[in-house]
Amino acid sequence: MIKNREKWPKRSERSEETRRRIVEAAMRLFAQHGFDRTSTAIIAKEAGVSQGIIFHYFESKRKLFWTVVLEGAEEADSRKKAMEEIAQETDPVEKLRLFARSMVQRAEENPELNEILTRHAPAMKMDSESAEVHWLLGTLTFLESFFEEGKAKKVFREDLDTQIAAITLTGIFNVNYLRWNMLGRKGSLQETVQKALEMLLTGIIA
Repeated sequence: MIKNREKWPKRSERSEETRRRIVEAAMRLFAQHGFDRTSTAIIAKEAGVSQGIIFHYFESKRKLFWTVVLEGAEEADSRKKAMEEIAQETDPVEKLRLFARSMVQRAEENPELNEILTRHAPAMKMDSESAEVHWLLGTLTFLESFFEEGKAKKVFREDLDTQIAAITLTGIFNVNYLRWNMLGRKGSLQETVQKALEMLLTGIIA
């Protein structure tokens, strides 16, 4: 009997497994239906737990949503590592190419997370000063710094609006991703985004 008991998962392990199931179920459902159309009752059913258990781990549905986003991004991070590698690149044009490539890689390797980040998270009602908004805008700020660097090095046009340039490149990725997704993910998203980037570059290179 003692030997059998030793094989049972410890309470902390069972607790972690339950939390993991909730987060994974929430990721799938938020990606499919968004925040408003996904109830905690549906998440509980998908995860195989009671609704009360969800609130044992997460104080609200909103807290669960952002846990899914932030932990998903951290797991995908390779992204953070990729950003650090990109930042070390000295050629501003090559930086943008690497950045676009990393965005596509995230979409291909983590489609549910990408669906949430591209479609659902920006559509949520948020305080403009909230930590979530600052986190979401972090990528744009990071990208804007590449355009600023290119201007400083006289690689990009002097009159370039770096904020608009960062938004435009993000939009290029998002629109091409949505089209690729709607068409059943046929063809190369990487190739399409890189072609679109080259078109943008022809208009901003000095």
